[in-house]
Amino acid sequence: MPKILKNLRSRLMEEARAQMEQKGYAGTTIRSVAAACGVAAGTVYNYFPSKEVLISSYLKEDWIGCLASIRADAAGGAEACLRAIHRELMSFSRKYRGLLADEDVVRILASEFWPRHLHQREQIAALLEPFFPSEDGFTARFIASSLITWSIAEVPFDRIYSEVKKLLPAG
Repeated sequence: MPKILKNLRSRLMEEARAQMEQKGYAGTTIRSVAAACGVAAGTVYNYFPSKEVLISSYLKEDWIGCLASIRADAAGGAEACLRAIHRELMSFSRKYRGLLADEDVVRILASEFWPRHLHQREQIAALLEPFFPSEDGFTARFIASSLITWSIAEVPFDRIYSEVKKLLPAG
């Protein structure tokens, strides 16, 4: 009878995250994650078909948490929404700075960068659209791209907001 392991998917992601922080991309393997969790490598493959999918899975979960936090603050108006986006983007980029600077990760996942960037930009733009309406959504997408770029670069919110508020509709 197979043993039932509670929350194995979450445990695998947490172990992969910890190993990535300690050993980097090259030092983290499906086998090392499996061994640390007390399961066979094949069990990990039942949940994640590759190391890249395993890593993407925990990044995605964290990103979903960021979006939830932003949505909660968006009810406070444009400035509160923008401030929440800035805060969450800075927090996310700081948390994963080492991963995103790892040369192996950059080389292997480079083809994934642009589609993911566009997807995140659209998610953020959708949150901004009520405050920056335009017929084609360009203004919200423009601001979303700017927030992604400048928040990751750790430009202070007040500096970004001084420019972005010029784009707020009058009234």
